[in-house]
Amino acid sequence: MRYSELPSYARSLRSIRDLRRLEAIHQTVSHLIACFEKRTPPSQGLGLKKLRGHIWEIRSSLQDRVLFSWKGDLVVFLVAGTHEDIKRSLK
Repeated sequence: MRYSELPSYARSLRSIRDLRRLEAIHQTVSHLIACFEKRTPPSQGLGLKKLRGHIWEIRSSLQDRVLFSWKGDLVVFLVAGTHEDIKRSLK
């Protein structure tokens, strides 16, 4: 698998000031990558959900999500933030 991130993903992480939220997002992304590498299904706690086309979402907490594109062997992280942030970025 190959992994990349858009500038929008880095910007969205910089906008999150709470270090606990940031750490939870980093742990969630690390868990997802580990599952992809080991070819094991992610835990249900991640809330992996296909939104449309090649766009997927995982949950790092009740309020925070990570949006990514997954096509073939390429995973591109698009944006991280609250559920509302994700809805705005999908428009």
